[in-house]
Order: sequence, then structure tokens, then C-alpha cells
Amino acid sequence: MIKVCSQHVTKGLNLFPVPHVKILPSYAIQSCYFCEKKASVKLYMPLESPYKSKAAAM
Repeated sequence: MIKVCSQHVTKGLNLFPVPHVKILPSYAIQSCYFCEKKASVKLYMPLESPYKSKAAAM
């Protein structure tokens, strides 16, 4: 187990061998799933997500 601050969550995720987490290049123009700010990490998920309805409610 490792512990990271909020600034290093992305680097921490990259330490794990998970194919569903990818760092986006700095020139990528994609928005956050939850808040529409600039996205920095791509998380692959199933087509039908129970979280989509929760995100819409935020």
C-alpha cells in the first residue's frame, strides 16, 4: 500500500498495473465526467454505469 497527497493521486494510480487508467496528454481537450473541467486521466468503464445518474444530480 502507498499513501499519496491529492496532488499525486494520478502518479499513484500509474504505479498499479491497471489497464483501465491512462494519463491524457497535456494537449488533449477533454472535460471531466463530473465537473466539465479539463480532464487529465482517462478511466475506462462499462457502457452502462450506475454512476452516470449520480453525476447528473451533482
